[in-house]
Amino acid sequence: MPSATRDTADLVSHLRDASRKLVREWGFLQRTLAGSGLSPAALHCLIEIGDFGVRTSPRLRQVLKVQESELEHTIAELQHSGDIENHWQETESGDSERVFCPTERGLQTLRAINAYARDQARRALAVAPPNAGDKIIEAFTTYASALQSARQEPARDRSLPPRQEHGHGPVPELTFTVVSGYRHGILARCLEMHIGYYGCVAKCGAPFEAALARGFGDLCRRISNPMNEVWAVLERAPGDAVPSQGESRIVGTIWIDGEDLGEGVGHLRGFILDDSVRGRGLGRKLMDEAMAFVDKVGFKEVRLRTARQLTVARRMYEKAGFIEVGDVQEDPVVFGTELLMMEYVWKRRNSGGSEPVSETSLSLSVEMAGKDADGTVASVM
Repeated sequence: MPSATRDTADLVSHLRDASRKLVREWGFLQRTLAGSGLSPAALHCLIEIGDFGVRTSPRLRQVLKVQESELEHTIAELQHSGDIENHWQETESGDSERVFCPTERGLQTLRAINAYARDQARRALAVAPPNAGDKIIEAFTTYASALQSARQEPARDRSLPPRQEHGHGPVPELTFTVVSGYRHGILARCLEMHIGYYGCVAKCGAPFEAALARGFGDLCRRISNPMNEVWAVLERAPGDAVPSQGESRIVGTIWIDGEDLGEGVGHLRGFILDDSVRGRGLGRKLMDEAMAFVDKVGFKEVRLRTARQLTVARRMYEKAGFIEVGDVQEDPVVFGTELLMMEYVWKRRNSGGSEPVSETSLSLSVEMAGKDADGTVASVM
């Protein structure tokens, strides 16, 4: 029995060593892979879409073994690079579903990736021992199948020990707090996060940025009105016990505009998180704060607009009691053609009170105000 244990430990050690070498030789420690200019995740996603016909989000998540928010950003990278496009099709249940297809540029990228991979495999086989090809295929296939069969989802409460810097002890973890009210730079950061994200997802350019700045700038000017409020997620430096103006970075925002949609109607806007802080429950905390303010002020209803593509965000709104109203047409010059906009409404129950959000997943969301009587965009996001 002790011998078998040592044998297993020895096998595991050799497998880990070989696996590390493979990952490094394949280039997975680099920012981009196979000379494509794409991240490893985006490259694999493009292969599945273009070579194997995996064209919908649920199937891509299943094949790539990623979460929904992770896939959204991979898709955004491929759309920004011009390698994929999407269209909408109706499912058997009557819902709309995004279908992804490679563009002509994407097909060219795929050809280059496949040529690179085939050349790498041929060169390795050329220097391998004679007749080693079949053994390599058998070993790879067997091990990949075994990994798949033995795969377990990582426990959410399992944490790694503190990282050690050479000679400097554990690296302190960043801390996050949600604060209300205007802070220096909150408008700039809100704009920066929105423009950075939607510039990739929907190729929104100068008209979008200008409209965004006008809409949020107007709300920021009116933020002292007790009917309006804004919250920020602050990323605090280790050891900074007080969320100071200078040492905390704004990594998320959400706004309530209690004026622009009429008396008794709140407008949920500017709900967004920085890419670096997803998966920490911060989106839920922002939403809870906003809906607590809705209760405090006593709005009879709250409205928001979001992109149909953002399914994680939509589920969060629905958990909070919002109901889909329908699709909304926006100016494609401003908002591009990639975003399919829709409106949600929350209405106060007779018994009063809203339901706190219990969804733990995070998202970025587009919330836009309505239009003036002349049809021009009055407030954006």
